[in-house]
Amino acid sequence: MTDDERDRIERACLKLVTDCAHAADYFRHDEFVGLFAKDGALILPRGEYRGHAAIAEMLAGRDRKQLSRHVVTNARITVIDGAHTSGVVYLTLYKGTPAANEPVVFDTTPETVGFYEDRYVKTADGWRFGERRSKPMFMRKP
Repeated sequence: MTDDERDRIERACLKLVTDCAHAADYFRHDEFVGLFAKDGALILPRGEYRGHAAIAEMLAGRDRKQLSRHVVTNARITVIDGAHTSGVVYLTLYKGTPAANEPVVFDTTPETVGFYEDRYVKTADGWRFGERRSKPMFMRKP
């Protein structure tokens, strides 16, 4: 594999990471689901969701009044071969519900600080998440 091929794969996987955060924060559920392979898995502390239908069902239950911002940084992508890649991505997740007549949330304490362990796979539609596993390190107490 050439350095250019490796760079293209890394960029494609980094794009998945940022596209996933953006789709989650703006309730673009169809886009979010489409970032996963058809048999891909999203593994969160509250459950494991395998396949497009299960991921879509989980997203449908989200509270649309609650705002979120998934801040993803420190991505480290490891190209395994032309069809498989892995990655570790840091996450700082802010969540909150604005008070009535307020456009913003004033509590800025992160809900979660942790990381994702990702497996990326090359599909007919391009690079997709084969598995995305959330690993919280610090969580806000309820």
